[in-house]
Amino acid sequence: MNKYISVMLLILLPLYIIVAANPKNDTLFLNTLKTLTPKGGKFDKKFITLTKEQLKEINKKYNSTYKTNDTFTIYTIKKSDTKIESYVLQLKRTIEEFESVHSLLFQFEPNKTTLREVKILELNDDYAKLVQKSPVFLKQFKNVLNINKLEVGKTVDAVTEATMTSELIVEAVKIASYILNSKK
Repeated sequence: MNKYISVMLLILLPLYIIVAANPKNDTLFLNTLKTLTPKGGKFDKKFITLTKEQLKEINKKYNSTYKTNDTFTIYTIKKSDTKIESYVLQLKRTIEEFESVHSLLFQFEPNKTTLREVKILELNDDYAKLVQKSPVFLKQFKNVLNINKLEVGKTVDAVTEATMTSELIVEAVKIASYILNSKK
């Protein structure tokens, strides 16, 4: 009997972890990813695991506070087996000081340097919701050629009452670009 329970746990526990680990916005994510994929196209998925040293480097370079439980996933969007349409990097981040979860998508041109657009999947603190409701804010991230020049107050207008969230999104764009361009 104990062997039976052990075997069932070995089979069911990983399945439970996979199901439980998926956030409630998975349907929104998949639908959003489909809108970024050309008709008849497909996408390849690559999980990015950053070492503590890489996180330390990113946090120092961008004055940020990313942790090992924050996840980055790169999707290569293809028109065909060989023609790359774009790259999409998904960031899921927990910001403990705000008790908030941020889930963002960054779409880059095939050259990996031009930001095509940013899409918000989940921002669940009150200030972040102000950003989510602002159609003007995200338009500032369409077809950006020089990502490193993005700066709240200079090249990006923050959302009133959500300056910190606006800054976190600009920071996330820069980090997404850095990760995409440093991974082969």
